[in-house]
Amino acid sequence: MTVKEIFEKLETFDDDDRAKYTGGLCKALSPVSMSTLFNFQDKWDGSKSPEEFFKAQSKEIKACVELEVGPAGVVVRQASGLQPLTWETEVAV
Repeated sequence: MTVKEIFEKLETFDDDDRAKYTGGLCKALSPVSMSTLFNFQDKWDGSKSPEEFFKAQSKEIKACVELEVGPAGVVVRQASGLQPLTWETEVAV
């Protein structure tokens, strides 16, 4: 599945597919994006529902992906020794 396909379907995956495709996508992200996502998780209010978490997490993941496929993301990924991430990049799951 491509980055774009996962991006577009992120909120509609069932639990198993969400874990599989989110995990695959996260493996493709730069250390900067992963740090952003870890910070989001660390600051999350655990009293909120899992549905609220998944919705907010999807928003964070999408923000990271949008940055990584853009011009700034190319520079960040290059500095991390990574190939550019595009909407057409195939994500291994």
